[in-house]
Parts: sequence; C-alpha cells; structure tokens
Amino acid sequence: MKTTTTRLISLVAATALGPLAVSHVAHAQTTQDKKLLLFSLAEAPGMAIPGIAGQLGLDPASLGHVVDFEGFGPTLMPLLASLQQQRFYYQTLEARGSTLGLSSRFEASPRGSARQVDDAATCRARAEKHLADVGIALAPEWKQARIEAKARPFYRPDVAGVAYYEFRVAPQGFIVVATGEHDHPIPHWNQLGSSISADLEQEATSRGARIDRVIKLDTLAYVGIDAKNRIVAQVGSLPPKLVPDVTTESGYRHDAWASFAELEAQYAITYRPLLENLRASAEPEWRIERQPTYGPAGWSSYSYYYAGQHAEQTRYNQYAYSGCVTGCGATAWMMFFAWIDLKASQNDARWRRNNGIYRAYGLTGSDPYVVAPRYMDYPVMYSIQEIRRQIGTFCLSGNGATYPWNMRNAQQYVTPRTRATVVTDYSSVGIRYDSLRDQAIREIVTNRTPAVIGTGWLSHYPLAYGYAVRYQDSWWGRSYQRKFYVNQGWGGSGNGWIDADTWFCGRMLPY
Repeated sequence: MKTTTTRLISLVAATALGPLAVSHVAHAQTTQDKKLLLFSLAEAPGMAIPGIAGQLGLDPASLGHVVDFEGFGPTLMPLLASLQQQRFYYQTLEARGSTLGLSSRFEASPRGSARQVDDAATCRARAEKHLADVGIALAPEWKQARIEAKARPFYRPDVAGVAYYEFRVAPQGFIVVATGEHDHPIPHWNQLGSSISADLEQEATSRGARIDRVIKLDTLAYVGIDAKNRIVAQVGSLPPKLVPDVTTESGYRHDAWASFAELEAQYAITYRPLLENLRASAEPEWRIERQPTYGPAGWSSYSYYYAGQHAEQTRYNQYAYSGCVTGCGATAWMMFFAWIDLKASQNDARWRRNNGIYRAYGLTGSDPYVVAPRYMDYPVMYSIQEIRRQIGTFCLSGNGATYPWNMRNAQQYVTPRTRATVVTDYSSVGIRYDSLRDQAIREIVTNRTPAVIGTGWLSHYPLAYGYAVRYQDSWWGRSYQRKFYVNQGWGGSGNGWIDADTWFCGRMLPY
C-alpha cells in the first residue's frame, strides 16, 4: 500500500486557568487506499514530540481549526463531546516523503466565532459572477436572467451577523451566497422554480403568520421565524438533537428539541465537529475567493453530467402518516425506484431487466409492467409506507427520521419485485467523506444513474442526479468546485445545486 501523505493534528484544550494537559500520543496517516488515524495529543504546549521536527507552540491568544477532518470519524466525536465546554487549539503536522514537520502558525477559529465578513454588495457581486460563470449550457433557463434588486438575509445560530444572502433570479431560480468562511461561497442555487424565501413566505402566509427572520440550519434545512421566535414555515427537516448513547452504532441517538430556542442555544455545541468539517471542506474555495491572484488562469468552465433528464424525475413528497410525516429516506428510495422503473420501460441498456421494481397498486404480485407515475398517487403512497417500515423510520419533532445504518433495509422492498441490489455506505456520525462523494459521482458520471446522498447534520436524504465540476490551478495545486443537483423529495420544490459533500451514498446495482 503506497503512502502518499502523513498528517498529525495536535490538540490542547484551554480553560480560563490556562492550557489543559492531555496525554495521548498517536499519528494520522493517509495511504493511497484509505486514511488511517491514530489521534495525537501532547502533554503540554512547548513539548517536543520524538521523531518530529518542531515543538508544540500553542498560543492562547490564537486559535486554529482542523484542516483535514476526513478519517476522524467516531474516534474524535466522543473526545470533542467530552470537552465540549472547552476552547480548542490545533497545530498541524504534514509530511511529504520521510520529513515530518510541525506547523508554526494558526488561523483564528474559536467556537462560536464564525461571523459575517462580506456585506450584501460583495455577496451580490459574487452572485453576479456566478450567474455569468455557469453559462447557458449548464443553466439554459438563465439565458436572459438577471438578479433582482432585493437581497434576503439568512442567518445561522452560530454565525454573528448575516450568514447568507439569498438573491432571487428573474425569470426563475435563486442563488444563496455565504458571507464568510463558515460555508462554501455559494452553497445552494437553482436555475429552476421559486426561491427558498418565496416558498417559506407562501407557507407562512397560508398559516396567517409573518416571517421575521429566515434561518439556514444546514445544507437543505431552512426555517422562517416570527417575532416571537417561533417556527412558522419550514423547508426541509430540522436537524436532530444528538444525545450520547453507547448502544447505537454512532455513539449518539437522535432526539427531539424541546423548542426552537433550545436548538438555537445549543446549535454550536451540538454540531461543532460537523460545522468544522464543513468549514474545512470549503477552505480551498475560499483561498481562491479571497486571493484570486494565486490562480492566474482562473476557473475552468464547468463540466456537467446528468443521470437522465429533469423531466424524468418524479414529484413525490412526504405526507402525514402515523403522527408525523413519512420521512425523506423512504421518499428518496421510492423516487430512485420509480426512476429505475421508468428506465426499464424505456428498454435502457443498464436497467431493462428490472421491470417490476414498482408494480400495479404497489403490490408485490401485481402487474410488473405498470410504470411508476411521475406524480404521487395512493399506490405510491402505499409503497412509501412499506419502505418506511422496512428502514425503521421513526417520528422526531414531527419529521420522519431514519438512521443511516438502516437505509440498507430498503432491499426488503426490492427483493420481492426484482433482482436489483441496494448498496449503502455512510458515516454514522455525519462526517462528510471524499470517498462517499466520489461513489455518488461515479454513479452519475459513469453509470448515468442517480444516488441517494446524505446532507446537513444527519437530517436529509435527497436523490442526486446531476453533477458539475470545474477546477483552477495555482501554486498549491489544483482546486475543485463540485456540485450535485438534487431532487429533494418535496413535491418538486426546493431542488437545486448544492456542494458535493455527503456522509451517505445509496446505490442500486442492476440485475
């Protein structure tokens, strides 16, 4: 197995009394096939580590963030949970070949310190540039498009100031722009349909309510809050409360928040490892965004791929069932199975032997040549209920939640109907892995087949069926911007391009 790079992260937690000595020594090693992690903490600042050039020089006046979160997984999560009231200082060791050296500087990133950096005008310029960059080929609906005058501020509980601006695009679509390094520069956009804020406003109006603030809780979860700090409109599922529980695969169980105020107050502590994971993922794009002279050639044009066409995607939605809603996991699988059923009916070379993955009336023994409808009807609803039971979906704050390790049980729906195979890979703690992203990319690009992915803080399963990528070369190497186009399972609304980060990949292998 060829070793390509070695990394070591040194961590000391500091309290008001000064640095807290933590004893634990280890290394993090990246190989060609997988990343091996043995986490390392030094006894105290200034301590020499045998075999490593340099010393720990943790400066209480500065803070650093984890540069490379991939591979930490559940090993790091309990550690951070046990120290969640502390502040953290990090140093990074990198090696190329046989030389291993300790970094000497930090980048400020204290817990809860994420803040607005860019104003509305700067974000508008970024949105205008994005509109020009995507081109007619990737977004033909924007051939004569323009960004509307008003920007809608979005907030996030851990970010001081405005966290995002949403720009509506005429004649249709929207662009969400981050105001700082807490997320990717443009984390969500769509050339089709209405904006997120318009969908929220429509829901709030239907309830006789008025939105005071819009809050973006994770990749695809947005809420409208009234003046009394109550949720009056919602797009996507609320991220779950993560409670330590050694009996579960992840070491955490999903629980309901007592109120939105509780979610808001505990947001930074509960999701800190995931927030840092997101920040680290976005860092290469921000280096180019902040210092564009490092990439004199500029961004390449986008290459893009689709598994089928937009018109082939179903418009299924979650609906009320057993005291909550059916859940995004069962909806995502049903949308995937309906897509396969359509391809089989079209005699698609890859899927033509899989007729019957959807059957008349949703029943196992009925006509296998009935094609799954594009819009949800009672047989589709019946099928979603069947999948929901098989994957163990449970009610959580009115939403239908499914643990990632149970998603594989959708095979129980498939087996009586066809010989296709369900394959799932995931991070049980919600860490976004390049390997999972690359699996989904291969499905879309190579196999021209969608993939179920996981977004946000263990909160949503959409169906990814589009992929776009561009790159820029600079002195530190090649940087990429990667996007997935997703069907949210919200009846056709809220779809769009999101950053190609995922903690889950659900695939289908044809018979």
